[in-house]
Amino acid sequence: MLNLTLFSQIISKLDRSKFNKLVNKKQTDKHNKGYNSWTHLVSMLFCQFAKSQSVRDISNGLRSATGNLNHLGIERAPSKSIFNYQNKHRDNSVFKDYYFTLLKSLGQQANFKAQLAGQEFDNTLSAGSMMGSVLKSKIGGIFKGKDKSED
Repeated sequence: MLNLTLFSQIISKLDRSKFNKLVNKKQTDKHNKGYNSWTHLVSMLFCQFAKSQSVRDISNGLRSATGNLNHLGIERAPSKSIFNYQNKHRDNSVFKDYYFTLLKSLGQQANFKAQLAGQEFDNTLSAGSMMGSVLKSKIGGIFKGKDKSED
C-alpha cells in the first residue's frame, strides 16, 4: 500500500498539463534557477492548507516532507530567500489564469463561481488563497475517504 499524504492527494487532482501550457504561454520559467512555477504553486498551496504564518513555516514544512516531495512534483523544498524572491518577482498572472482554469473545471456550482469571480487579485499569495478556497470546497471526496490511493 502506498502511503500518500492528504496534501499530495489534493495536488494530484490539479491538471499539470494545463498549468504547463500557461507557464509556456506566460514564460514564467524562462530564467528560473531550480525554482519553477509548479514548485511556487505547490508552496503557496501548502501555505494555505497548513495555515503558515511565515516563509519559514512554508520552507520548514515542505522540507519536513522530503520523502514525499516527488509525489508533489517538486525536487526539493524551497529556501526562505528563494520563496521571498519569487513572490516579489514572478509574474502572478500565471496563477490567476490557472485559478480561473481550476474554477471552470472544479467549480461547477453557479453560486460558488459568482462568489469567487469578483474577488480582487492583488499578489501571488492571494492567488494561493483563492486556489486554496476552490480546492478545499470542491475536493471533498478525499476528505470523506472516497478517493484513497492504493497500490
